[in-house]
Amino acid sequence: WSKVALLPGETKPGATGTAVLKIAPRDLAYFDVEAGRFRADAGKYELIVAASAIDIRASVSIHLPVDHVMEP
Repeated sequence: WSKVALLPGETKPGATGTAVLKIAPRDLAYFDVEAGRFRADAGKYELIVAASAIDIRASVSIHLPVDHVMEP
């Protein structure tokens, strides 16, 4: 993660900026107890930007084309 710099005067509520996130399969992984490894299943994932759980500001869907199993 990194900080997002706002231009001078953009520190008030409602200010906007741009952030770039690089999402790797490991970022979507969970621990598979039976396999003893982390894995990320192929499919659609929704990334959400929110001020709180009930105040969603933006979302985007990404697609992981194949399963990923991480070596221990």
